[in-house]
Amino acid sequence: MKKKHKIKSLIFIGIALLIFSLCVWQRENLKALYIYLTNDKEALSMQIEENKNDLEQNLQKYSPSITRDFTLEEEEKIKSGELSVDDAMAEITKKSEGSGTKKGNSANLNKYKGKEDEIIGRYVAKLYSLKAFYIGQLGQVESKAKSEYASLSAAEKKNLTKASFIAKYAGYALKLMGECDSQVNGILSELETELSRVGGDLSVINVIRKSYENEKALRKAYYIDMLS
Repeated sequence: MKKKHKIKSLIFIGIALLIFSLCVWQRENLKALYIYLTNDKEALSMQIEENKNDLEQNLQKYSPSITRDFTLEEEEKIKSGELSVDDAMAEITKKSEGSGTKKGNSANLNKYKGKEDEIIGRYVAKLYSLKAFYIGQLGQVESKAKSEYASLSAAEKKNLTKASFIAKYAGYALKLMGECDSQVNGILSELETELSRVGGDLSVINVIRKSYENEKALRKAYYIDMLS
């Protein structure tokens, strides 16, 4: 009897965890839908830029020599395939080095442990490299959707169920975002481990995670707008 009770308990726990996971997933998508309904494409682009600028300013408090994020123009080049991940990373690294440390001087630098600065900078660069990869992948999804729609005849377009067409490509995009979530979590976990070893400030992880979640919701809204 005890064994059966344990099995039932495990089943109920499993169902509860599944429901919780679905609620979290649905909450994220509802947030993206709300953003889409209350903003146009131009406003979404502006908010994505603002979110990137906020992150950069916040990261300066932890690592003054942090690599900058991609510009919208660079992101468009990554999406179109004009810039590879390596080329995009070389571009932002080159410009960051050329501009020197932003909002910092020798006095400010003394506030930061060199090791902590190096660790945060290295992992932020990893995140930007990952970002470039998935921007490129999402760009391919966007290109395929546009190409498929353009190849349809007038009759096919008339009979096309737009909802199913959108769902097809939205499904591809959401799968990529899910893969990206997993990799971001792995990178942040590694960052936490390395910072803990040197007694670094772990609050930077929440700063990065919050910015990532905000940008993800904005980008979901952007793609909903694009496919609508």
